[in-house]
Amino acid sequence: MLFRIDPLPFQSQVDAIAAQLKSRETRLAEMTQLQSRGTGRAFDVEQREAEIDRPKVQLVGARWNLDKTTVRAPADGYVTNLALRKGARVGNLPPSPVMAFIDTSDTIVGVEINQIDARYVAAAQPVELAFKRVPGAVQAGKVERCCKPSRQVGFRLPAPQSCRNQCRQRLSWSA
Repeated sequence: MLFRIDPLPFQSQVDAIAAQLKSRETRLAEMTQLQSRGTGRAFDVEQREAEIDRPKVQLVGARWNLDKTTVRAPADGYVTNLALRKGARVGNLPPSPVMAFIDTSDTIVGVEINQIDARYVAAAQPVELAFKRVPGAVQAGKVERCCKPSRQVGFRLPAPQSCRNQCRQRLSWSA
């Protein structure tokens, strides 16, 4: 859970629609009973049945809104640039972000290796990575794809821009 919006107005809307639906269902039951005794009209029963559909749909929407008062993270990760304090108002118009969320569930790291060593690397191969910023920690992953070298052997000409961006990462790793 990242944060929670005050659920009171949304809960009151759910309660109001649920009460309205219960009232209409009670009236439908009364009209159905009158019709079964021969004192009511079939038109009244059909009209009451039609009146029930709208609150049912509204209740689904109101429950969805109530559920959205608890804002959950879409994946594993962490929050940065938190601009939210207790009691702050969060709204849709104009849209203003209250935090930045960094998704760490599927991280890809690009690695450039010497061309002579590229023959030992293949897609789906397991890898281990160590980072200077996290000494002693080794991250496990697998090779997702290998890109072809961006230059031919013996030439110093830069690759076209479209190829250069793709081929900077000769090896992509995902956790």
